[in-house]
Amino acid sequence: MYIMRRALYKFTTTYGTCLHICQDQQSDGAKAFTEVAGDIDDVIFGITSDEAVFTEYKISGDAVVLFKNVCCSSVFYTIIY
Repeated sequence: MYIMRRALYKFTTTYGTCLHICQDQQSDGAKAFTEVAGDIDDVIFGITSDEAVFTEYKISGDAVVLFKNVCCSSVFYTIIY
């Protein structure tokens, strides 16, 4: 949990918005993500199980997607765990 908290904090303070895309929002990973998100006030966090989001970002399993706005466009980084 500590490693996840530090990694998410580092990425989100650098990139801006963090979205957890998961099959099961009651999984241990989703619960840990939600707990970490609750501890960080200055970053936008979200969680979804919507199949359309999996399709949009070409993700087949659980992942954390980090978004950064760069010169009028959005860049995203995917961390699949």
